[in-house]
Amino acid sequence: MIRVAHRASKQESKFTTKGSTKVAKVIAGACKSFGLDATRATMYLIVSMEDEDGMIENLFPCDKGDTVVRAGAEQDAESKFLLKIAGDP
Repeated sequence: MIRVAHRASKQESKFTTKGSTKVAKVIAGACKSFGLDATRATMYLIVSMEDEDGMIENLFPCDKGDTVVRAGAEQDAESKFLLKIAGDP
């Protein structure tokens, strides 16, 4: 189970996927669900860490040829990803 968000359009959804699923397929499915252009999309792994100022969110770009596990999705936890479309604010 992964969570994918597109903040520019304020959309977020959970997707059930196998660890062996390619990032490109997840991007295509999420973009179809959100009504976005998959050819202009990039997906990022969201890793939240706490420091002295509170929570810090780090974004790591995912290679479209990688599997979701190789991109950083955890097997036993809900991993969070962010979709960005070229030209998003």
